[in-house]
Amino acid sequence: STYALALILRDSRHIESEYCLRLAAEKNYPPAWQEKLSATEMREKFGGDLDASKLIRYLDSPCLIRLLGRHYLECQRVRKNQTSHCWNVLCGRWAYRAIASTPQRPHDRRGGMHGLLEPFNANDATICRQKAFSIESLLPPARSARVDHSNLLSPLEKIRQCLKKKPHTGSLGLKVSRMKMCSSCRRAKYCSKLCQTYDWRSGRHKMECQFL
Repeated sequence: STYALALILRDSRHIESEYCLRLAAEKNYPPAWQEKLSATEMREKFGGDLDASKLIRYLDSPCLIRLLGRHYLECQRVRKNQTSHCWNVLCGRWAYRAIASTPQRPHDRRGGMHGLLEPFNANDATICRQKAFSIESLLPPARSARVDHSNLLSPLEKIRQCLKKKPHTGSLGLKVSRMKMCSSCRRAKYCSKLCQTYDWRSGRHKMECQFL
């Protein structure tokens, strides 16, 4: 999860992204080292190239891929914007292609990203109807009120409390993480070096790249 957060913050909050990558790398997590080291340095550190059979262990689990896919399909406001999906068929991650160049109203659905990343309001009854892309929209609904004391809260409630207190800067001008493009075909895009390397060493993109 620390590695995934580093990818999300890669192009918007570089210092925080580097911090998360360093934490993951200190745990000797190979995908984190892939983002930090060159191919030659990776071979020296791990005693050779990591083949597809080793890299596949670090890809997202099938249940997470299904969750990301289901959320994307159900979120109409996300699908109205231009998005790029990771070329690796075993990955369900996606990213926005561009941001709005002109100011728009918070709930303008004609295009752009403004209004997609909304602050969380636990008292707002419309939160379930507005399919805005956010961490909160992935959490199950709260079943009942709990005592407001940190040591009595469940892990899920602690996450909710933290999200309520997070600062909201608005999505206008938000810089999202870009996909990594294959330098040969310039068609395949990947969310990380892990997916790009796996797709090539598994033979799938190596075979198709020349025809794209």
